[in-house]
Amino acid sequence: MYISRKLNEAVIIAGGYGTRMGRKNIPKSLVKINKKPIIQHQIKNLKKSNIKKILIVVHYKSNLIKDFLKDGKWLDVDISYYFELKPLGSAGALFKINKYLKKNFLVIFGDVFFNINFNSFYKFHIKKSSYLTLLTHPNDHPADSDLIEIDKNSKVLKIHGYPHTPNKIFNNLVTAGCFYFSKELFTLVTKPINNKIDLTKNLVPYLIKNNINIFSYKTSEYIKDIGTPARLSDVSKRYKN
Repeated sequence: MYISRKLNEAVIIAGGYGTRMGRKNIPKSLVKINKKPIIQHQIKNLKKSNIKKILIVVHYKSNLIKDFLKDGKWLDVDISYYFELKPLGSAGALFKINKYLKKNFLVIFGDVFFNINFNSFYKFHIKKSSYLTLLTHPNDHPADSDLIEIDKNSKVLKIHGYPHTPNKIFNNLVTAGCFYFSKELFTLVTKPINNKIDLTKNLVPYLIKNNINIFSYKTSEYIKDIGTPARLSDVSKRYKN
């Protein structure tokens, strides 16, 4: 499997609603952390790893995101957009847009706050010749997170989507909303699993079932899902820049 060594391209999945955060009138990627939308914080961190070409998948109130970010030049990045006419799930749009992307590309969910060295993440993805690499970590809310099992080589063996079976104990290793894709993966999935494809609930189980190699990149770097008011408040208190 040929993999390009160049790291410079990311996709942000920003089509979701902000209702779980208690923000009904704006997309969740525009919810602010200390006066700046989360998507602006994400772009700032991507730039640290020299990732400056960004494709944003939009749907709900997409005009607000486009009016704010524009073409990205004011942030020293190059931004383009893919508009979902109807929600396709967290992975559905990737089946539409992967042909426009490079051999490998980063995918980030729009409600994740992080401080990550994506170069190290990418090197791991390359070393494993992985078709899909999940960034994983232990978190403080495993009960409502997707938990994964891995072998000694970090290959993903199983994913346990939430809600979980009561009183059943799993290792606290969760998906963290950041993924590296090899474009070749989409040649292995001959047709979309269904019309609306969730990355962890549909695509990952499909790949495991079909013995397509996917790996877990475990990190202790700071990453936080801000999908609830309590988590958003916690990040806002901790982050002062």
